[in-house]
Amino acid sequence: MVENANIIKTAGRMNSESQSKSAGWGRCLLFAVAFFVFVGLSEAIGMLLVDAPFDMKVPLSENQRLIIRIFSVCGLLLQMVVFSRFIDQEPFRVFGFNSRFSKSEFFYAMVAVLMIFTVGFSSLYVTGQLTIGGINWRNDSILQSVLFFLLVAFEEELLFRGYLLKNLLQSTTEPVALVVSSITFALLHLMNPNIDWIGFVNLVLAGLFLGIAWLYRRNLWLPVTIHFFWNFIQTHLGFEVSGNPNYSILVTAVPSQSIWNGGKFGFEGSIICVVLQLLTVVLFWMLYRKRKASELKFVNLPQ
Repeated sequence: MVENANIIKTAGRMNSESQSKSAGWGRCLLFAVAFFVFVGLSEAIGMLLVDAPFDMKVPLSENQRLIIRIFSVCGLLLQMVVFSRFIDQEPFRVFGFNSRFSKSEFFYAMVAVLMIFTVGFSSLYVTGQLTIGGINWRNDSILQSVLFFLLVAFEEELLFRGYLLKNLLQSTTEPVALVVSSITFALLHLMNPNIDWIGFVNLVLAGLFLGIAWLYRRNLWLPVTIHFFWNFIQTHLGFEVSGNPNYSILVTAVPSQSIWNGGKFGFEGSIICVVLQLLTVVLFWMLYRKRKASELKFVNLPQ
């Protein structure tokens, strides 16, 4: 009888663990479906308010894009609150707000992105893949780009790292969770103008880069800061951001479109970006694994 009872307990525990592991995948799928309802409707309301056309081929003004993005972020926040309360049944802070913003995170994120674009921009300029036409300084447009790219970074990191990656980690291993969330991140950009296979690869690598940054600190502040600087710096160096044209302080041009300069998709469509991001992902992954190993070693020290 005791033996039978132990077998039943073991089977029940295994079944519970199996359900717990599959729950993360289920929540991610449900969240993806709900995303198009909450965020889609919010963006539609914003577009109606600013009289924006529902044709993605028609360019929007800076004000229109900013207001639509504000509505988009509000829609995602509402969805996060609903899921936090009724689906995940966890406090909102577990999605990446367990610790305060760190000045050191801000500094390291800025330096990492600056190094990537210093090498990338210099390589393109020296090899004649990019020319500089002048400076176009507009205070109001600079302020709008700061606000816009902050909203973009916050929204996308809350979605892909704060919710999807966090839930995937409850269902699978870190490498699988990183790859799945990164591919999903890239897939959401498939409708961007002029995207090609190099651009898609770079978006997947960017997802890995940002995902590892989230794992390293287990909060959103580091990936949000990296994401913001990535978009802000490249747009003001004259590049399109994932295929989208934006106001730029530096006026640049490419003599001809090629896999080296990324063409109309911008720096993220270039082979140089692939190489630099691969090196960054490998470096970040090594740093993360080293930190994780040292933490495990500390935990396992004899008391």
